Amino acid sequence: MRIFDRIGIIRALFPAKAVAADIAARWSRAAMAEPDLATDVLAIGGVLAIQPDIYQHGVPQGAPIDPVRLAYEAGRADLAKQLCALMGLTVTELNSMMEDDYDVS
Repeated sequence: MRIFDRIGIIRALFPAKAVAADIAARWSRAAMAEPDLATDVLAIGGVLAIQPDIYQHGVPQGAPIDPVRLAYEAGRADLAKQLCALMGLTVTELNSMMEDDYDVS
């Protein structure tokens, strides 16, 4: 199962079917050739990142909201999601990205 609406994203980005098919095929080939590509794209886009708390006297405070920064980060995340949709990222692949790569025993 795909986690992003691949067809919807492709059709929104590239209305011409021939162009959309070529681009989708190219990103799928890239993802198969380089399995860590999707991980890199999600990391660069900050898709799985959470905002750190700011502490004052040991109590977490809400971070100040910067609208310009929020718009910038939303754009990065949106592009990362679109690229991962073009690659056909699955739920299983996303879950494996989020797991630790080491054994804690």
